[in-house]
Amino acid sequence: MAHRGRRILSLLPSATEIVGGLGLEDCIVGVTHECNPDFIGGLLARGVPRVTSSAIDPHALPQGEIDGMVKASLGAGLSLYGVDEALVRAAAPDLVLTQMLCAVCAPSADDVGAACASVFPAGRGAPEILNLEPRDVAGVAETFGVVARACGAADRGAALEGEFRSRLDRVAAASAAFAEAPTVLLLEWLEPPFDGGHWVPELIATAGGIPARNAEGGLSRGMAWDDVYEADPDVVLVACCGFDLARNAADARLHGDRLSKLRAAREGRLFAVDGDRYFARPSQSLAAGAALVARCARHWEPGVADLEAALGDFLPAEGAGWERLDLARAAVRATRAKAPALTAVASTTTSRPTAGRRRTRSPSRRGGAGTRTRRRATAS
Repeated sequence: MAHRGRRILSLLPSATEIVGGLGLEDCIVGVTHECNPDFIGGLLARGVPRVTSSAIDPHALPQGEIDGMVKASLGAGLSLYGVDEALVRAAAPDLVLTQMLCAVCAPSADDVGAACASVFPAGRGAPEILNLEPRDVAGVAETFGVVARACGAADRGAALEGEFRSRLDRVAAASAAFAEAPTVLLLEWLEPPFDGGHWVPELIATAGGIPARNAEGGLSRGMAWDDVYEADPDVVLVACCGFDLARNAADARLHGDRLSKLRAAREGRLFAVDGDRYFARPSQSLAAGAALVARCARHWEPGVADLEAALGDFLPAEGAGWERLDLARAAVRATRAKAPALTAVASTTTSRPTAGRRRTRSPSRRGGAGTRTRRRATAS
């Protein structure tokens, strides 16, 4: 049964997902431009507006340009986001969900507060502004209750938290069946490379892996590619913040010359994943992210079918949530596209593939290296 106690303005994709998980989607009167159309189709169909915007369109720019523009804006003390005050006024919310975890992810609580002060002068009719700032898995779980209580539906928050924790427990139990613990590096940006912070190391550990570099509870950290090579992870996930599977797979191939130097790539242990849905958002989808790490890290294990069966109802499907990348084949295709004449000659002398080649498993258990710190978009 729908609960109509509040008029909710959700300025975070994660908050929109949480509200939906609480069964309170009908209470939403406005969302952020960052909410995916396929995820909020029902809201858009009933005319719920997007009340934020950004001068930077990440889907139209390469990662290096995005990074440069973000640095320039933040260095100048400028906000990356705008809030449409006219749309806020028309939505007439009495609860606004926002964040202060990351200036790169979404409008800050300060920006939202300033907009609301302008829309509702002297506080008349001003909504409650609820700042969400989880930094680890426990904090994410607690957020469900915080939002539910603000909406007058505390029992729904407890139920959502229970389901979230139960799924994480299932990932841990299914992963415990494997004897070895591979080192895993999740990259949330490629140009320059960044590891994933906050809850990401816990997701890796829950999936039975050892974070190769990601520091538990800390911020994501920028590094040089030599730092990535030094970490020498067994498994690498390209989960760039704000990007879906298709974009991350495409960007990984664009950076194939660097990624291909990793042992993980040479051994076929490089994956692209939907970083936006399953890793960047502090919401219930993080449980599916942990399941995704477990599945990719055990891709070659005899027991992977049992793991899939144990997690099947929330494990993202191959081709939708994750994809194994073969950079060698991608390089061959690119070469052939550029030199069709040479391809014809080469095809007459290509040797047959070796059958039954044995894959090497060699978890290194090596710890992360480097301590350079920078905040990046892991809150939305």
